Amino acid sequence: YDVSDASSTVTVELDISDDGGLTWDVTDTSVTGDVGADIVPGASQTVTWAAGTDFDGQYETDMKVRLRALDTNNNQSDNYNSSNLALDTADPIISNISPVQTLGSTDVVITYDLSDNNTDNILVALDISEDGGSNWIVTDTSVTGDVGSAVTAGVGNTITWDAGTDFDAEAQSDMRVRLRATDKYTNQGNIVSSSNFAVDTEDATVSNVAAVQTGASNNVVIAYDLTDASSTDLIVEL
Repeated sequence: YDVSDASSTVTVELDISDDGGLTWDVTDTSVTGDVGADIVPGASQTVTWAAGTDFDGQYETDMKVRLRALDTNNNQSDNYNSSNLALDTADPIISNISPVQTLGSTDVVITYDLSDNNTDNILVALDISEDGGSNWIVTDTSVTGDVGSAVTAGVGNTITWDAGTDFDAEAQSDMRVRLRATDKYTNQGNIVSSSNFAVDTEDATVSNVAAVQTGASNNVVIAYDLTDASSTDLIVEL
C-alpha cells in the first residue's frame, strides 16, 4: 500500500474480513511490517500477516483487508478496502491408503486418495517400514507415479515402488507405507499410515536334486526340495 501525510510518522491500522467486508473481526495479532505506530509515509509499504497462526485450517475466497492511517495530529483517513482475495490455510488430506504387491512382479502398487482446496502442485512424501511402523528406513528411491512434487489431488492416485530394486531378497509380512501431503502454500497434512502388508522379493530355492531311472521303465523320476516365502502358485521349470 501507499500512504502519504505531512507528518513524519503515522499509525496504520489493519482489519481483516472473511465474508467480503460484511464483518471485520478476523484475528490479526500476528502481523509484522509497516503496520501499527511510527510508520514513515511512503510508497510500496508492506504488511505480512501470519494467517496460518491467526486463521488456521481455513479456505475462503472472499477475504478482504482494510487499512486506515492516523497522523500525529489525530487526523484519520477513511478506510481503504482491498478487493476480495482467496486464502488457503487448510491442510491437504490423504486417505484410503492401500499397498499391494503385484502378482508375478516385485512391484508394489500403492493407491490413495488426496483432497485439497488447491488441487495442483501438491508435494506427497513417502516412507516405508519393514517392522510394522517402528522404523521408517526402507529405501524408496525406485518409485514412480503420484509421489514427490507436482502431484494433483484426486481419487485413486497411485505410486509404484520397485521393491525388487530397493528391497531385494526379502520376505516380510509387516511392511507399512506412510504418506504426507504439503500443498503449494506449505499447509502440511497429517502423516497417514497403511495397515501391514506382505512383500516377497526373495528368490525361490531348489535343492537336493536327484534323478533316477525307474526299474523296468524308460521313466526318470526327479526328486527335489523347494522352499519359498510363497507356499503356493510357484512355477518350476525343467
